[in-house]
Amino acid sequence: MNENDRALVQFTALAHGLFHTYELSIPLFVGLWMAEFGVSAAVIGAVVSVGYGVIGVGAPVSGVLSDRLDARRLISAAVVGMGVGFGVVALARGPITLGAAV
Repeated sequence: MNENDRALVQFTALAHGLFHTYELSIPLFVGLWMAEFGVSAAVIGAVVSVGYGVIGVGAPVSGVLSDRLDARRLISAAVVGMGVGFGVVALARGPITLGAAV
């Protein structure tokens, strides 16, 4: 494996790990969001389910895009998007804003 391949694998692995950290941290906040926003488990569950559904629908699309676009640019955009999403989560004042962020 040459140096460029190694760097690409490291970059992709780091981004993949960040994605799973982002994805798997959402359930940790469910109890907090229920208490903070004063909504039922059903409301937060619906918000989180829709968010995970969008992730699932976006996965094949991102796979196709990665074959057609520069992979580094696409991965960087995804990482920035996750950061923006968490920023909006931090600023969320209700379940609607939370749903848009997730």
